[in-house]
Amino acid sequence: MTPSPVQLPQNLDITPAQRRQVLVLVVAGLVCAWLTLSAAILEMMTALASVPSRGW
Repeated sequence: MTPSPVQLPQNLDITPAQRRQVLVLVVAGLVCAWLTLSAAILEMMTALASVPSRGW
């Protein structure tokens, strides 16, 4: 028994609504990545600030 090939639709046109949804998802992902990175940098800075200095 051989599996039947998957038939893709010939018209793969993207509607403006779908294009907007993709753009919103990409922007949301970039915002989340930026917030995560800035939180990690802030955490590192506060961790380094709490280390007592050695008089350098």
